Amino acid sequence: MAQINKGQEGEDIVNEIAYRSFLNTFCFPNPLDISKDYKEICDLLILFHDICIIISVKNYSFEGNYDRYFRKTTEKSIKQILGAERRLFRDSPHVLIKHPDRNEIIFDKSIYKKVYRIIININQEIKFFQTSIQKDNKEFTVFDYQGWKDAIEILDTIPDFIQFLEKRAQLFVKNPVIIFPREENDFGQNDKDFASIIIKEIAQSSPVHMLLGTEKDLIAEYIIHGYEFPSRLKILNTNCLLLKLDGRWDSLHKSGGLYILKMSRQESYIIDNMVKEMVINKSGGEFLSEMLYKMDRSERQSLAQMCKSSA
Repeated sequence: MAQINKGQEGEDIVNEIAYRSFLNTFCFPNPLDISKDYKEICDLLILFHDICIIISVKNYSFEGNYDRYFRKTTEKSIKQILGAERRLFRDSPHVLIKHPDRNEIIFDKSIYKKVYRIIININQEIKFFQTSIQKDNKEFTVFDYQGWKDAIEILDTIPDFIQFLEKRAQLFVKNPVIIFPREENDFGQNDKDFASIIIKEIAQSSPVHMLLGTEKDLIAEYIIHGYEFPSRLKILNTNCLLLKLDGRWDSLHKSGGLYILKMSRQESYIIDNMVKEMVINKSGGEFLSEMLYKMDRSERQSLAQMCKSSA
């Protein structure tokens, strides 16, 4: 039996989610610098307008050793992303990359004004992890597999997704954040011991925020308050912020809030379908597609209603 490459398997899973989403046209899985040495730049690169998203994917086995796991995932991913950023923005005058369905393009570093750095850990056995990291004055957002999938599926336009990343970073005020996405009864003594050790280690150099709940719960809190995080979450009586958001997503679902939101924006998907079926593959279609994709979900709803009323 052929040995499974866990790293490649993890990248394929992440890339498939991106490729089936609104990111399809703008994502470059395993991009190679074909103008220089044909080396892989990163696991996934997303380029849209003036936005560059660099993604590192890790799929290591957990085996109960948190210290080893974080060294082999988070620390290694940070180095990979910083290396990719250097190659794209500093080392090479021209980086030539290829999209699976389009012609090769030259990466013009002067275009991209904002860089987002995302780490995705596939392993679902991990009970907690640091989800917001500062390194060299740069922000890194860490998702587990489910968090990445939920964020892409719920915040399903580039403006909506990027705005969430920005508001998320503002909420955490550039402090490290430990997220506990599993239920309390899932934590064994080993998990509790390592959590205590890691929090104390991080707290030696910076205040530590803690998020009790999943990424989906955090997104629900964001949606409930009009795509903002409420001011009560941002008031720090101490240097640490404790967010108890367990079950927030389930509450939003049971209240009917998700259904109301979905129905209020149903017509907006006409714009998405129009781009996919009538615009993007036509001559000159990429420019118009980008203009339409710059609209968030609410703006697309307004445009769709205008088109409907004028028909």
